[in-house]
Amino acid sequence: MLSIAHMLNRTMTITRPADVVTAGRTATTYSAHLSAIPCRWHQLSGSEVVRSGGERGVSIWRVSFDASHDIKRRDRAAFTDADGVTHTIDIASVRNSSQGFGSSAVIKVMEGEEVS
Repeated sequence: MLSIAHMLNRTMTITRPADVVTAGRTATTYSAHLSAIPCRWHQLSGSEVVRSGGERGVSIWRVSFDASHDIKRRDRAAFTDADGVTHTIDIASVRNSSQGFGSSAVIKVMEGEEVS
C-alpha cells in the first residue's frame, strides 16, 4: 500500500456545520468533528485561482490528506502555518485523488476559501 505520511507536514482540525432554526431564522453553527489530522496545505496562486473560476483577492487553499478521514463539503478546516498564523477554510470540494492505486482510495484532496 502506498504511504503518503512522510509528506503530511501539518495537522488540521475539522468542524462540521449544523443548521439551527430559532424564531424562524436559520443560522449555521460549527461543532468539533476531527482533530490532529495530518495534512499538507498549498495556497493557490492568483493565476490558479482565476483558472479554477475563483476571484482574485480570495485566498483559496488546497489540502491533501489520508482518504480514511470523514471530511466533506461544507465542513470547516483550521490549521496553523509555518509562520504561526492560523487559517480557517470553508471546504468547497473534496475529491479522491488516488484513483488507479488499487481498489481503495489513498489520498483525498480538498479545496476551500479562507474565512475572513
